Order: sequence, then C-alpha cells, then structure tokens
Amino acid sequence: MIIEKKTYYLTGESQRILYVDDRANFLHNEFGPANISYYLNGAPSKVEYYKHGKLHSEIGPARTFYHSNGNIILTGYYIDGELFLEEEFENHIKTKLYW
Repeated sequence: MIIEKKTYYLTGESQRILYVDDRANFLHNEFGPANISYYLNGAPSKVEYYKHGKLHSEIGPARTFYHSNGNIILTGYYIDGELFLEEEFENHIKTKLYW
C-alpha cells in the first residue's frame, strides 16, 4: 500500500511530502511525484517522480530543482533509475511509442 508521509516547518507550512510503498519501503507513486520538498514560502524546491524506488518519468523530467522564486534550476531525465540527456530521453520515448 502507498502511504503519504508529510513533514512540516515549525510555522506549520509543508516541508516535504513523500509517497512510500510501505511493504517494500521505497518511494513510489504512479499518479504523480513521490517526493516533493518545499521552501518556507510554500514554493516547491524539489519534485521527484519514482516508480518502485527508482527515479522514473516517461512524460518529462523525473527530478526538478527550483529556486525559491519558482524558476527551474536543474532537471534530470530518468527512466528506471537511468539518467538520460534530454535529447536521449526524447528519442528513447519516441522509439518506445512506435513499438
């Protein structure tokens, strides 16, 4: 079963939300990000997509880091835990869609 774990700043603002498969104890969420961290101002600082404990997204970056103003600092494209350059990722997904 997937459980949601939340931590909060002392002010009550969300600090982090995790979606964890409690049987295998790994991050997992097939319907959205499995790890979301927030700045104190409520803006996301990091958003990560996991499938069975491995960074994974077939629709875009599996890992994104944000500046506190909302601008993207860095993205990472992963499939089953393997890091791809953006162009490699796009080619991999296109190839997969045509099979």
